Formats: sequence, C-alpha cells, structure tokens
Amino acid sequence: TQSRCHDEITWHSVRKASEHQRAEKLRCSTKRIQRKSNASDCDKRPTVAIFADYDGCWDVISRTNIMKGESWFNRVTPKHNYTTCTSPLRKKIKDITAGKRVILFVGSNRQSWEDDDHNNEQNNNGLALGTDNAFERWVQEFGGLENNCWELNTALLSDNKQPCSSWNARRESPWAGWSQEQTKTKLLENGIKQLLLEDHVDLYFFDDHADYLQHVRKYARIPPNMQLYTIHYAWLQYAKGATTGELQAIAA
Repeated sequence: TQSRCHDEITWHSVRKASEHQRAEKLRCSTKRIQRKSNASDCDKRPTVAIFADYDGCWDVISRTNIMKGESWFNRVTPKHNYTTCTSPLRKKIKDITAGKRVILFVGSNRQSWEDDDHNNEQNNNGLALGTDNAFERWVQEFGGLENNCWELNTALLSDNKQPCSSWNARRESPWAGWSQEQTKTKLLENGIKQLLLEDHVDLYFFDDHADYLQHVRKYARIPPNMQLYTIHYAWLQYAKGATTGELQAIAA
C-alpha cells in the first residue's frame, strides 16, 4: 500500500479548505453589505476597493457636510470655485471605477461612533458613519449612475472581532495610543480581511496627508492577490490654488 505520509494533493485541498473557512469567518455577513447597482454584470467585473478618507478629503463631496456645499464653498473661496476643486476627485473616482465592481471602505480615522461624533463637532463637516450618512449616500449616488456597481463594506476597527457590527452602534474609539499613520495602516489591513477570498483586487487609498500615505505604502501588509495604490487629495490645496493638477495613483 502506498504511504500517505507525503500525500501532497490530499493535504493541499485540506489546507485550502481550512484557509477558506478562516477567511470566511473574518467577513461581514451579506446582510450587512449595502449594494447599489445600475448594471447586470456586477459579479463578472474586476474588483476595486476604495478606502476613502473623510476630513479634508472626501468630506468636500459629502451631502451631510453643510459647510462644504457649493454655495458655501463659492462664497468662501471665490477665486477657486467648488467645481474646480472637486472635479479632480470626481474624475479620479470615475477613472478607477469605470467597468468595475466597486467596494467602498471607510479610510478615515472615524472608526467608531465616538470618532465620527468627535470629528463632526470639531470640524462641523457632517457625519460619515451610520444610516443615511456620508458613506451610505456615496454608494447610493455613485451606484445609481449608469453602468455602475457599488457596494459598501462597513468594517471598522471598533468591530471587536464581530465584523461590521459597529456601523450603527455607539462604540468608543479603538485607536487611542496609535499614531495617525498606524491607524491608517491598521484600518487598511482590517479592510483587506474582507477581501481575502476575492480573485484579485486593486486597492485605492485616498487621504489628504501625503506622509500618511507614504507610511501606508511602506508598512501595510498586502496579500499577493492585491495591488495597493495611494492617491493624495486635499481639497484645501485646490481651494488655495496651491495645486491644480490631476490626481495621481502611486503604486506600493
């Protein structure tokens, strides 16, 4: 009888099954994933994941942000109007998502109800997390456009080993004692856990701090089935006229 001590085929399948089971346990339940699409082939498309920063970055296109509406913006920064300042962001979003299945993640340090509430009070720029706030509205807005496929994964660092359990829960901040750079790296890796079973994913991380992005590119642990790109966008630089160019995606 042939020895099975080195039966690579048998144990390879067992190992793969075990890895799949562990990865499945890390994922949010399907009922917690919010989807909006205007196409019929979403499940056949290449996948991109966007990690969107909020304060100083995507907050400028947030409908919950009363301080960054077009009329307010044009009144405060008359030399550089709202369209001029936001069109580079919207163009980049359109470019990287065209023909793709898009998974949106919270790339902001607003990783809990406490963080979201605190930053809103400090910056007066709207709530990002929870029902009918910025991230949910973006999925509805972009996913509703012709031929688009968007979904929201609500994984946060405050989930306490229960994936996507914090979205509407009054949880405390999970990142006390961490630097901003460490928080950005940890939230990216936390989101990656949701994507381990995907065939291939291009990751796009937006932030208004170039130094945070440099840290993420250097230290984040990226699986072999994923490629990380970082995109620096600070709307204030456009409002001041300090920059006017298109947004660039830098590969890690």
